[in-house]
Amino acid sequence: MPGERCRMQNMEKKAMKKRNLLAGEATGTVLRSDMQIVIPDDATVLCRRSAGRLAQALTLNGLEPAIVTGQDATARQTVRMTLGNGGMTYRVTADDAGNCNLTAGCDRALQQAVLELCGKVKNGRLPQISAVEGNAENLLRVMYYNVYGYGNLDSVPDRLGQQAALIADAAPDVLCVQEFDRLHRAGAKPLLEKAGYSEVPVTEDGGFLYPSGKNCEAIFYRADRLELLRSGGEPYPDRVEVDGAEVIGNNSNTKSTAWAIFRERTGGKIFLAVNTHFMWSAPELTGKQANAVRVDNARRMVVLIDAIRALDPAYANLAVIFGGDLNCGADSDPCAVVKTVLTPVYDMADTERDNIGYYGVYATYDETTGQYRYGEIPCEGGGIDHVFAAGLTVRNYLTDTCFRARITSDHLPKTVDLILN
Repeated sequence: MPGERCRMQNMEKKAMKKRNLLAGEATGTVLRSDMQIVIPDDATVLCRRSAGRLAQALTLNGLEPAIVTGQDATARQTVRMTLGNGGMTYRVTADDAGNCNLTAGCDRALQQAVLELCGKVKNGRLPQISAVEGNAENLLRVMYYNVYGYGNLDSVPDRLGQQAALIADAAPDVLCVQEFDRLHRAGAKPLLEKAGYSEVPVTEDGGFLYPSGKNCEAIFYRADRLELLRSGGEPYPDRVEVDGAEVIGNNSNTKSTAWAIFRERTGGKIFLAVNTHFMWSAPELTGKQANAVRVDNARRMVVLIDAIRALDPAYANLAVIFGGDLNCGADSDPCAVVKTVLTPVYDMADTERDNIGYYGVYATYDETTGQYRYGEIPCEGGGIDHVFAAGLTVRNYLTDTCFRARITSDHLPKTVDLILN
């Protein structure tokens, strides 16, 4: 039958096209081990960081790329990075000689261009790319960061200024900080406000502090990108019952939860961001008691998320991102409670994720070198900083290991790039 014959021919054409595409990827141009990644002479910190990520990915393919500025480019094969006029679009091209161009309007768009290219390189080969174009406008960035409060401002010069600069470089739309004490409020908050961030109120009268005069788990956001719809917060209880006896549940009112419901100014979608800090293993607690207190913290989080979703019919299926310093490993009992309603973002990331301590790292300060050293303290599950989510797509889950991050806190910032479903 003519119709059936035509259908079969079309199917064969599609299959042949697919085979050709697969063959092209398998037999792409062999990348030279001495290729160079060329960045602008005035490259930003994030541009340099993107180049570093690309170099790391190429190294895993058996290459040894060097990162150079435009004036120092000498290699026969290059990847050139160009930043444009501040827009959120990006473009990736590659010729049949293996030369590649990444053009982006801003640092965040450039990061996405790098991720696109990393996904194309296989076994040290790169297929010809006529043009891959994208837009990072719909990507939301959320950062969770324990900033190491309660003193120690003199451990490195201008520690708070360096942390604020690190945050400004990463440019998250939502910033969730733990241990944001009075010293950070006095020194770092004005710098964050200067960078375009507003703090989320946690009390019914629009205040930023609880009756104790503290709020160490603060949320900041970019008002040009997001509209704040509702917010709140609550300290964890001072005492928690464990095996019939009351034990300490919150040391010096420093452990609390803040939450905020935001709406995108461009897409109009809404989501819930939750920031927390679970109880630590204080000397007054046995290991069993500390674990039980954190399990109580986690159960309260589950109840809180359900209660927020019940505030309005429009919130019934509200997308959620939740995280912070949970003071326990990924396979711990408290995390198991959280996993009953949310999924670890490490398991959700569909473009890039790193495996630094799996979920995070714990660090110790080395007075000899003046830096924090990682991996010195064994920690169940690889770390104690965790991020979970539901109702959204996670593109990237990355740990910031830049020099500023390593010297200014005993925790590393966790950054999540997401798209609301």
